[in-house]
Amino acid sequence: MKAIIKNSWLILKNTKGFISSITIWPIILLLLLTFTLAYSTSHKIAVVDLSTDGTGKIIQKNIQETEGLELIKVKEDEMTEKILAGNIELGVILHDAGESDLIRLASGSEVEQAIKTIINTSLIEEQGSMPVKVNEVREKGLTMTYSLGLMLFKFITAGSSLAALLIVDRNNGMKGRIFMSGIKSSSYLAGRAIIHFGAMAATALIYYTFCVIFRFDFGMQYSAYFLLMVLITNVFSVGVFTFLSSVINQEGALWSVSTFIFFPMALFSGALFPYENMPVWMQKVGTVFPQRWITESIEIIQEKNSIVPALPYIGAVILLAVLLFAIACVRTKRMKAAA
Repeated sequence: MKAIIKNSWLILKNTKGFISSITIWPIILLLLLTFTLAYSTSHKIAVVDLSTDGTGKIIQKNIQETEGLELIKVKEDEMTEKILAGNIELGVILHDAGESDLIRLASGSEVEQAIKTIINTSLIEEQGSMPVKVNEVREKGLTMTYSLGLMLFKFITAGSSLAALLIVDRNNGMKGRIFMSGIKSSSYLAGRAIIHFGAMAATALIYYTFCVIFRFDFGMQYSAYFLLMVLITNVFSVGVFTFLSSVINQEGALWSVSTFIFFPMALFSGALFPYENMPVWMQKVGTVFPQRWITESIEIIQEKNSIVPALPYIGAVILLAVLLFAIACVRTKRMKAAA
C-alpha cells in the first residue's frame, strides 16, 4: 500500500493545477460563500408594540441594531397569516414591563432565543441597573448556518477527482499493471483514497482555521466538532466516489453525477433554504440522504453541545461510506476498461 500511496502522491503532485484545484480554490470559494451568505441573509421579525411604558421602543431599537435581524411592523391580526406565508420568521407582541408573546411555526430556533435575549437585556438597559453596551447576539461572529448546506455539498463533490483518477487508471491500463504486481484491489483503492482524503482534510483544516481567525459563529460550544463533521463528510466523499468509479466507465460522466444526483441531494437536505421551512414531503425525502444526516448531526451538536446524541447519524454516514468502499473493492477487481 505504501507504494500505491507514494505513486498516488507523485501522480497528483505532477498533475497541473491539482494542488490549487483541491486546496486553494475551494478555500477561496468556501470563504467567499460563507461571507456572502452570512451578510446577505436576514431574519424578518414582525413587531406589534402594545406597551405604554417605553420598554417596547427600547426593544425595537435593539432589534433594529442587531445584525442579521430586520424589523417589520404589521397589524396584530395579520401576523399569523404572514408567518404561515413565509413573509416573516417570527412575530413579537410587546406589552408593558417587557412582557411579550412570541408567534412562530416552531419553537426553540436560534432567532427566537436571540429575540428573548434582546428583550431581557433591553429591560436591564431600561431599568438602568447596569450599562448595556450591546446585546449578546451582536457579540457573536458571522454565522456559518446559512452556508452550511452548500459548503457540505462542495466537500462531498470534492471526491470526484479521486473517481476520475481511478477511471483513468482503468482505461489506460495502469490498474491492470498494478494488479499484475500482486497488489490487492483493496490496497490499491485504499492507497489512492488515503492521498485524496489527506488533500481534502488539509483543505478542511485550512478552511476551519480561516473561519476561526475571522471569528465565524459555529453555533456550538466546541468548534472542533465542526471540523470533525467536515472530516466525516470527507470520509463519505471518498467512499461514495470510490464506488462511483467502479460503476462509471467514462471520466466525463462524473460531472453529470454531481449535477443530477448530489445537487438534488443537497437541495432536499436544506442547502438552499431552511429544512424546517420545507414542505413535509420534501423533508421526508431529505431524511434518506446522507448529507441530511451530516447536517442533522451538526444541528444536534449545536443544540446539545455534545457529540454523543449525534453518534447514530455519524455512525450511519461512516457505515455507508465503508459499505460503498467495500462494494467498490469487489467491482474494481472485475471492472474492465471502457471500449
